[in-house]
Amino acid sequence: MSAKHAGATIAGITLLLVLCARAQAVPLRSLNFTYRADIPISNPAAKKLEAWIPLPREDAFQQVRDLKIDTPIHFEIVDQRSNGNRVAHLEALAPLPATIPIAITFVVTRREEAANMVAAARDIPEPADGHFAAYLAPNRLVP
Repeated sequence: MSAKHAGATIAGITLLLVLCARAQAVPLRSLNFTYRADIPISNPAAKKLEAWIPLPREDAFQQVRDLKIDTPIHFEIVDQRSNGNRVAHLEALAPLPATIPIAITFVVTRREEAANMVAAARDIPEPADGHFAAYLAPNRLVP
């Protein structure tokens, strides 16, 4: 191996070690969550109950593990890929009990998310074409 290639290899290894050290320096925190609820049935004559309960989402800064849903009624997890949300869809048919218990447990591991201060400090001029004018105008009450 030539000295030129050895220098490039050492520089590449050094860069890799620096990147690994930075990745390991980012604080991680794991938290256990348990949500419990009793869904009251307000109309005992109802023929069907449906409930949609938001579930934690995953992204580059948050991982969800060991998601468990405990309820006596039928449920499914619906992944709404278009917006990244997940929900538990519960469904029960008559005869309905007075309440329906549900417990949702999971472990979340969070990686610290820091603002990009370089991007935040950029001086970006406001649009001059009036594109946001409708959003910035005062609300008008309609009689």
